[in-house]
Amino acid sequence: MSLAAAPEVVIPPFQASVLRRPAGGIIRLAGQAFATEWRLAAVVEDADGPGAAALRAAIVSVCADIDMAMSQWNPVSELSRFNAAAAGTWVPLSAHFAAVIGCALAVARASGGAFDPALGAVSDSWGFGASPAPRTLPQPVLRTFDWRALRFDAAGCLLRQPGGLRLDLSGIAKGYAVDAAMRRLQDLGIRSAMIEIGGEVAARGVKPGGQPWWVDLARAPRETGASVRIGLCEGAVASSGHWERRRSAAGRSWHHSLSPLTGAPLDDELAGAAVLHGSCMQADALATTLLVLGQEAGLAFADRHNLAARLISCSGAAVISRAWRRAAGRSCT
Repeated sequence: MSLAAAPEVVIPPFQASVLRRPAGGIIRLAGQAFATEWRLAAVVEDADGPGAAALRAAIVSVCADIDMAMSQWNPVSELSRFNAAAAGTWVPLSAHFAAVIGCALAVARASGGAFDPALGAVSDSWGFGASPAPRTLPQPVLRTFDWRALRFDAAGCLLRQPGGLRLDLSGIAKGYAVDAAMRRLQDLGIRSAMIEIGGEVAARGVKPGGQPWWVDLARAPRETGASVRIGLCEGAVASSGHWERRRSAAGRSWHHSLSPLTGAPLDDELAGAAVLHGSCMQADALATTLLVLGQEAGLAFADRHNLAARLISCSGAAVISRAWRRAAGRSCT
């Protein structure tokens, strides 16, 4: 009888203050948001602290606010209104939207456009937007504008529509929602919790027994080697994989990871990418970025920016950055 290989344990950096053991029980909740599932595990230490109903209401409220800001499928969302705005219009943004577009543009600049929030028309044509899924094989979409055409006034929370540009923030919005939910929990007095939305996870503190919040990293279909278990005491992990969302037509199947250069789905050089970061929003955007860059350029980008990243090739082999290797050798005590 063969035994399964022990998982690779990865402990991201944390501050010693988060290791204080909380006294109290864990409340576990789950629900639906953004066409996916959210899960919460939170330690309530104070007898007068929030109960399950208050915690659920907090998560639902955060997700509803962010959906109203950045949903492609809601015709009255901020994103939909921006996409429909006339050329030259300066569109006012909520704090949620402004935070996300600011980060998206920063990652776009750092990656030379590998992360491009202006792929709305492209993603829609391939069946990943609000339009019905195509019945024939789509053709690559030639875009008039890319992210460089956007003008963002961070101080005034304004974004200029150059005309015909359609945003798609699905590669970053879930991660932001995780961060926003964690902030809301902290406002409620929760110091130790883990929140997951659609596979993007953030955690803070430890469980009552002193253990970190353990996260088992999703495996690619052909992935080889040991599974990965991440012990989160502070920070987040986000991943992106070609197997997660797919469409098919005319006997062909394609994934949701699109090339800003060709307007078509990426080739299968990489099957997936995972990033550890203090911000789930940034981890989300950076995981997408690495998929677009590919194995060699993606690993070089991760090392250059000190990112803890794990890339899975189409053959199933894992390649890790220097920062990920350091995290794999860290103890949580």
